[in-house]
Amino acid sequence: MALQGDRLNLLPLAKDIDTFSSQSGGERTGGGTMIEDLPCAAGPGSVINMMDDPRHKALRRLMAPGITRGRIAALEPILTVAARQAVVSALAKGEGDFVSDIVAELSLFAIAHLVGIPPEDRHPIYGWINAVLDYADRQLGQSSVSSQEGMQQFIAYAQRFVEQRRHAPGDDIVSLAIAGELSADLGRLTPTEQVMVFSVVMVAGLETTRNAIAGGILAFIQYPEQWQLLQREPARMNRALDIAYALQSPHRDARC
Repeated sequence: MALQGDRLNLLPLAKDIDTFSSQSGGERTGGGTMIEDLPCAAGPGSVINMMDDPRHKALRRLMAPGITRGRIAALEPILTVAARQAVVSALAKGEGDFVSDIVAELSLFAIAHLVGIPPEDRHPIYGWINAVLDYADRQLGQSSVSSQEGMQQFIAYAQRFVEQRRHAPGDDIVSLAIAGELSADLGRLTPTEQVMVFSVVMVAGLETTRNAIAGGILAFIQYPEQWQLLQREPARMNRALDIAYALQSPHRDARC
């Protein structure tokens, strides 16, 4: 009840973009939804989660056909096989890290398959994203040599991928973003916004999925009786996932 009440209280705030903007607002020289403000050229206004309505809503509608329930459901048997292979490979080593050996591999496979990333490109992309999001060698709001290099390589790949899709579109989210129109008065996405669609889908699809699965497993380790209950009553899965996400946010470096 508390969670539902909080959600209802937050809905009016989410619609009040003048006061609670995802893009900018007030005396901020930058903007965005990260803890630190980002320069306007680095995401605010061009990335879907750092964009206000009406452009935000129009972009969501444009991307929606690429992530329908039917499309996600069709991935389930493929992801089941991939998950088993990841576990078998990890067990064959005798020891390992659950997050990097299983969770990250599965998250990378899922989002790369959904977007259409060739298998040989997946792990380089994974390395670049990790370099961008890693704070081991820097403080929040700072950059490092590795994070700068990772960002440069990732954006360069994103630009090449978008250009390939422009000439040979598919039915993926990036192709929809390139070919479609937001609405009659908003027109098409700019080239920068098209690259940002690829970027946010890959980063969010990898990082938040990895953190969500890892956080869920940690919650079941901390509360083993809940894992036993779920095994007895698998119909509780959706509710269990909601609680697991509430216990540990999949995105730790963003404003809520």
